[in-house]
Amino acid sequence: MNLTLRDCILEDAAMLLIWRNSEKVRHFSHNPHEIDQDSHDTWLRQRLTEIRTQPFWIILLDEKCAGYIRFDLSKKYTDALDVSILIAEEHQGLGIAGQILSTAIQRIRQDFKTHSVYADVHVDNLNSLNLFKKCGFNLTSKGGKFSTLKYLNEGA
Repeated sequence: MNLTLRDCILEDAAMLLIWRNSEKVRHFSHNPHEIDQDSHDTWLRQRLTEIRTQPFWIILLDEKCAGYIRFDLSKKYTDALDVSILIAEEHQGLGIAGQILSTAIQRIRQDFKTHSVYADVHVDNLNSLNLFKKCGFNLTSKGGKFSTLKYLNEGA
Protein backbone atom coordinates (compact mmCIF):
# COMPACT_ATOMS: atom_id res chain seq x y z
CA MET A 1 0.00 0.00 0.00
CA ASN A 2 1.60 3.24 -1.20
CA LEU A 3 0.18 6.34 0.52
CA THR A 4 1.12 9.85 -0.56
CA LEU A 5 -0.22 13.38 -0.31
CA ARG A 6 -0.60 15.99 -3.02
CA ASP A 7 -2.00 19.51 -2.96
CA CYS A 8 -5.71 19.77 -3.65
CA ILE A 9 -6.50 21.43 -7.00
CA LEU A 10 -9.63 22.93 -8.54
CA GLU A 11 -10.09 19.82 -10.69
CA ASP A 12 -10.81 17.90 -7.46
CA ALA A 13 -14.04 19.88 -6.92
CA ALA A 14 -16.54 17.30 -8.19
CA MET A 15 -14.93 14.45 -6.27
CA LEU A 16 -14.77 16.50 -3.05
CA LEU A 17 -18.42 17.49 -3.36
CA ILE A 18 -19.51 13.86 -3.77
CA TRP A 19 -17.53 12.89 -0.67
CA ARG A 20 -18.80 15.88 1.34
CA ASN A 21 -22.44 15.29 0.43
CA SER A 22 -22.49 11.61 1.33
CA GLU A 23 -25.06 10.89 4.03
CA LYS A 24 -22.48 9.47 6.45
CA VAL A 25 -20.20 12.50 6.16
CA ARG A 26 -23.07 14.95 6.56
CA HIS A 27 -24.26 13.11 9.67
CA PHE A 28 -20.95 13.81 11.44
CA SER A 29 -20.46 17.33 10.02
CA HIS A 30 -21.05 20.70 11.70
CA ASN A 31 -23.27 21.46 8.69
CA PRO A 32 -25.43 18.38 7.99
CA HIS A 33 -27.07 19.88 4.89
CA GLU A 34 -26.12 19.07 1.30
CA ILE A 35 -23.90 21.65 -0.35
CA ASP A 36 -24.80 22.81 -3.86
CA GLN A 37 -22.24 22.82 -6.68
CA ASP A 38 -21.97 26.62 -6.98
CA SER A 39 -21.45 27.17 -3.24
CA HIS A 40 -18.90 24.38 -3.13
CA ASP A 41 -16.98 25.69 -6.16
CA THR A 42 -16.90 29.21 -4.69
CA TRP A 43 -15.65 27.86 -1.36
CA LEU A 44 -12.99 25.69 -3.00
CA ARG A 45 -11.66 28.49 -5.21
CA GLN A 46 -11.26 30.70 -2.13
CA ARG A 47 -9.82 27.88 -0.04
CA LEU A 48 -7.17 27.07 -2.65
CA THR A 49 -5.84 30.66 -2.46
CA GLU A 50 -4.87 29.86 1.15
CA ILE A 51 -3.24 26.48 0.54
CA ARG A 52 0.29 27.60 1.54
CA THR A 53 -0.80 28.81 4.97
CA GLN A 54 -3.59 26.26 5.39
CA PRO A 55 -2.58 22.97 3.75
CA PHE A 56 -5.23 20.99 1.89
CA TRP A 57 -3.97 17.63 0.65
CA ILE A 58 -5.56 14.87 -1.37
CA ILE A 59 -4.69 11.41 -0.05
CA LEU A 60 -3.46 9.05 -2.74
CA LEU A 61 -3.56 5.29 -2.29
CA ASP A 62 -1.50 3.65 -5.03
CA GLU A 63 -1.99 6.90 -7.01
CA LYS A 64 -5.81 6.80 -6.68
CA CYS A 65 -7.68 9.50 -4.76
CA ALA A 66 -8.71 8.02 -1.43
CA GLY A 67 -9.65 11.06 0.65
CA TYR A 68 -8.34 14.36 1.94
CA ILE A 69 -6.75 15.98 4.95
CA ARG A 70 -7.12 19.70 5.47
CA PHE A 71 -5.78 22.18 8.01
CA ASP A 72 -7.74 25.40 8.51
CA LEU A 73 -6.86 28.37 10.70
CA SER A 74 -8.80 27.90 13.90
CA LYS A 75 -11.68 30.26 14.59
CA LYS A 76 -11.61 29.34 18.30
CA TYR A 77 -7.89 29.35 19.14
CA THR A 78 -5.00 31.72 18.42
CA ASP A 79 -2.02 30.33 16.48
CA ALA A 80 -3.85 27.10 15.84
CA LEU A 81 -4.98 24.90 12.99
CA ASP A 82 -8.07 22.70 12.87
CA VAL A 83 -7.59 19.37 11.11
CA SER A 84 -10.26 17.68 9.04
CA ILE A 85 -9.78 14.25 7.49
CA LEU A 86 -12.02 12.24 5.21
CA ILE A 87 -11.40 8.78 3.81
CA ALA A 88 -13.62 7.84 0.86
CA GLU A 89 -16.04 5.06 1.83
CA GLU A 90 -14.50 2.52 -0.55
CA HIS A 91 -11.12 2.99 1.18
CA GLN A 92 -12.26 2.92 4.80
CA GLY A 93 -11.07 0.14 7.09
CA LEU A 94 -7.64 -0.16 5.44
CA GLY A 95 -5.66 1.76 8.07
CA ILE A 96 -5.17 4.76 5.79
CA ALA A 97 -6.43 7.41 8.21
CA GLY A 98 -3.93 6.71 10.97
CA GLN A 99 -0.94 6.61 8.64
CA ILE A 100 -1.95 9.78 6.82
CA LEU A 101 -2.86 11.70 9.97
CA SER A 102 0.52 10.86 11.51
CA THR A 103 2.38 11.83 8.32
CA ALA A 104 0.43 15.07 7.92
CA ILE A 105 0.94 16.06 11.56
CA GLN A 106 4.71 15.56 11.17
CA ARG A 107 4.69 17.89 8.14
CA ILE A 108 2.56 20.46 9.95
CA ARG A 109 4.82 20.38 13.02
CA GLN A 110 7.83 21.11 10.76
CA ASP A 111 6.20 23.94 8.79
CA PHE A 112 3.99 25.47 11.49
CA LYS A 113 6.02 25.01 14.67
CA THR A 114 4.19 27.71 16.61
CA HIS A 115 0.70 26.43 15.81
CA SER A 116 -1.33 24.05 17.92
CA VAL A 117 -3.48 21.50 16.11
CA TYR A 118 -7.07 20.75 17.09
CA ALA A 119 -9.82 18.47 15.83
CA ASP A 120 -13.56 18.80 16.37
CA VAL A 121 -15.14 15.35 16.25
CA HIS A 122 -18.80 14.44 16.44
CA VAL A 123 -19.40 12.59 19.73
CA ASP A 124 -21.04 9.68 17.88
CA ASN A 125 -18.08 9.26 15.50
CA LEU A 126 -16.22 6.74 17.63
CA ASN A 127 -13.87 5.73 14.80
CA SER A 128 -12.63 9.31 14.43
CA LEU A 129 -12.38 9.86 18.18
CA ASN A 130 -10.24 6.71 18.48
CA LEU A 131 -8.16 7.69 15.45
CA PHE A 132 -7.22 11.08 16.88
CA LYS A 133 -6.47 9.63 20.32
CA LYS A 134 -4.19 6.96 18.79
CA CYS A 135 -2.35 9.68 16.86
CA GLY A 136 -1.51 11.78 19.94
CA PHE A 137 -4.59 13.96 20.43
CA ASN A 138 -6.16 14.42 23.87
CA LEU A 139 -9.70 15.48 24.68
CA THR A 140 -9.79 19.15 25.74
CA SER A 141 -13.52 19.84 25.80
CA LYS A 142 -16.89 18.32 25.08
CA GLY A 143 -19.89 20.44 24.24
CA GLY A 144 -23.10 19.52 22.51
CA LYS A 145 -22.54 17.19 19.58
CA PHE A 146 -18.78 17.75 19.28
CA SER A 147 -15.65 16.97 21.25
CA THR A 148 -12.49 19.02 20.77
CA LEU A 149 -9.15 17.25 20.83
CA LYS A 150 -5.68 18.82 20.82
CA TYR A 151 -2.51 17.32 19.44
CA LEU A 152 0.09 17.10 22.18
CA ASN A 153 3.54 17.18 20.64
CA GLU A 154 6.82 16.60 22.45
CA GLY A 155 7.35 19.17 25.14
CA ALA A 156 3.69 20.22 25.26
